Amino acid sequence: MRSSVRTAIDEHVDRLAERLVAVSHSIHANPELCFAEHHAHDLLTSVLRDMGLAVEPRAWGVDTAFEARAGSRGPEVAVLL
Repeated sequence: MRSSVRTAIDEHVDRLAERLVAVSHSIHANPELCFAEHHAHDLLTSVLRDMGLAVEPRAWGVDTAFEARAGSRGPEVAVLL
């Protein structure tokens, strides 16, 4: 990865650090298992919406799945948990 791209990513993550840690702590404080991650689903979709992303909650017929997209070009990244 080019150093300028890596630097831009690092700086963006640093700007979001407080929010990311708060989300992590909230999910950790409310453990959920096996397709029952309703707190995590609602929290993550809310945060993504607050950041301006279009979010499809309960995607693909799964109550705890969601899809969000950002940008229109560049590499595609999928996070599957």
